[in-house]
Amino acid sequence: MPVDDATTGNACGHSRSCVYFFSGSPFTRTDGCHIRALETLRVVAETYDRVWFQSFINHPLWPWTQAHIQELKNSHPNVTLELLQRGKTQVLVTRLKNLLVRILPKQAGAISKLTIANTAPDHIGADLFMNYADGFTQIPRTPSAARIFVDTHDVAHRAYAYEHGLPLDHPSVVARARKEWALTGLADDVIAISRSEADIFTAALPTKNIWLLPPIFDAQPQSGAPHNEGLLFVGSANDKNLRGIKEFIEEASGWSQKPNLTVAGKVGSMFSSAFIASHADFVRVQGYVAELSDLYRNATAALCPVRGTGLNIKILEALSFGVPVFADQIAIDALPLGYEGCVFPLTRANIEQYLASSETRESARQAALTYVASDTFRAPWRMAIESMRSAALGER
Repeated sequence: MPVDDATTGNACGHSRSCVYFFSGSPFTRTDGCHIRALETLRVVAETYDRVWFQSFINHPLWPWTQAHIQELKNSHPNVTLELLQRGKTQVLVTRLKNLLVRILPKQAGAISKLTIANTAPDHIGADLFMNYADGFTQIPRTPSAARIFVDTHDVAHRAYAYEHGLPLDHPSVVARARKEWALTGLADDVIAISRSEADIFTAALPTKNIWLLPPIFDAQPQSGAPHNEGLLFVGSANDKNLRGIKEFIEEASGWSQKPNLTVAGKVGSMFSSAFIASHADFVRVQGYVAELSDLYRNATAALCPVRGTGLNIKILEALSFGVPVFADQIAIDALPLGYEGCVFPLTRANIEQYLASSETRESARQAALTYVASDTFRAPWRMAIESMRSAALGER
């Protein structure tokens, strides 16, 4: 494969280019990580003169299609897509790297540079923007980067522990933590999506630049919106979503006044027909909905009963439509401060009090729109983008 010199483009001879790595196509838009990846891709494309987007064309969950390729060309003309093949050898090398980093975390830098010959170009001198620290073992060739940014999306070993119901000191969780800290430590700049996780990265990686960059949503007030059809949960098909919403439904089934609940998204396909039938008196399963604006327009409040890591993007999406949210406390702790008037702990008492007061509902709706439009979300991005631009100009 060719080797590109990315150090041209300014008088100082420093990089004005960047390699952007996401393992599959974010244009599938089937997971919250895709929304995040598209957001950071836009920032990188607007910050650098030239960007190489490296990704696996045959990703097992998020493969690239011609429609995705065309959308990338239309939206970011300065981004060159470099599609890579995820073959059996590449999968084995990735597994080997992961194993070696767990065993020899201090050698993570050298291990991450193990590569299969002629699998990807090395854009010498370009910066590297990586989605997930695991990208260091997935990317076929780690570029000889001038500066490395890693958007973590979450703390992966904590996510594994939550998903499997394991304590943080369980051997398998500890092994994943050892690998995660070793790989994340290879970055110059570490980006956290949630407030609680930014604190963790700051404590664990005191020599790194830690950025708290929450997702940005524009407020979309709905004129004449009724907001009177009850509670709404929107979720993709994964075990965390299924577990959280099933627990809420089972609890609410015992309430004297059951709240009307709409479940939208592919998580609905994970319900058994018996479960749906047994709760049909107050639960409506909508399935996948491409355009969610009408659902939010009609929702009285949204739910986030999901206990996990990162920041639940569906919370901010709901708030952007003026829909307050009842959420698990862990999900609340991930939010930037200022949410108090529109995001509430998920308890029966809170929900019943909210549903009973039109004044409370209207106040919370206005607070939601104000919160998502606030500089709390935008100011950190401006600072981070300025830092990226300084890096591109060689101002280390």
